[in-house]
Order: sequence, then C-alpha cells, then structure tokens
Amino acid sequence: MSPVNRRRLVIDANVFVSAGSDPLDAPARPCRAFLDGVLGICHRAVVTAEIIREWDDHPTKYSAWWQTQMASQDKLVPPAEGPPATLRDQVRRSATDDAHAEHLLKDVLLLEAAFGADMIVVSCDDEAKRRYARLAAESPHLGHLLDVAWVNPNSFDGVEEWLASGAKRSKRLTLRSLEP
Repeated sequence: MSPVNRRRLVIDANVFVSAGSDPLDAPARPCRAFLDGVLGICHRAVVTAEIIREWDDHPTKYSAWWQTQMASQDKLVPPAEGPPATLRDQVRRSATDDAHAEHLLKDVLLLEAAFGADMIVVSCDDEAKRRYARLAAESPHLGHLLDVAWVNPNSFDGVEEWLASGAKRSKRLTLRSLEP
C-alpha cells in the first residue's frame, strides 16, 4: 500500500480485550482479524501516553505481541498535533450531569488523538459512540466531533476489506451517521 493510503488509526484498549488470547475463541476473531490487518498493512496506530497506559491496563499475550511487532516496524506513532486545547473542557461543560461527564471523559483521549491523526477511532464501545454522537448533535461547539469515524470491528462486516482498501473515513462510519 502506498504511503498516501496509510491511515493513522486510534485503537481503544477494548479492541485488544475483545481480541483475547485464544485465536480459536469465536468472539475474538473480528478484533484479532482487524489487528492482524493493521499489522500486515501499512496503517499506523496512534499512541499517546494515556493510550499506552490504557493498553497496559488491559494486557493479553496477543496484545503484548502485537504492540511489540508494531513498535519494531515503527507503526506506533504519536498524533501529528496535540489535541484541541479545549475539547475536554467543552465535553465536561456540555455533559448533562457529573455521571454523564464521567462516561464521556473516559474515552475523550481517543477523540483527542483522532484529531491529531486521520479522525478514525476503532473501538468496541458502541455506547460511547452513541453518547458522543448525541453530545455533538446537541452542542454546536462540539459539532466537529460528528466527522470522526468510529469503527467497531465486531459489528463492521467487511472490516478487513476496508483496511485493505485504505481505511477511508466515510460518512456512514462517522458519528454524523447516528444523528437523529
């Protein structure tokens, strides 16, 4: 794949947890196939100190092996730029209450990294996807979140083909696709 088609993907720790340690485990197959695809294709994984900490909090033999392989190929990269300075504060202020803010802020690190990359988050957390889509649709100052693609390998038929064809961010994959 040419460098032009390489994508910088932000991968949530829950993808590693879902990939599990046993390759014969049926629920692990979609996430493991996704991670194998990222490793085998020229895509990169975007990492920050927070993302690495989150990955380290959910270790598996497979995730340790995958991260080592990615690092040896220089495929773990920092965001091209820092996160939008006010994103965390905007999310916190836009939450309906403290519990809502806590849920949103748990995954804001993924969005922060995505803005410094190709605006693609890979996560198995569909509830977080719905929360962010709802928040962005209801908060004009967070409307830019609607352009982030949120891909769940467990529910995305054709994820391997998507990776192989360049992992393009399309409207059907963005938070905007969930707008009411």
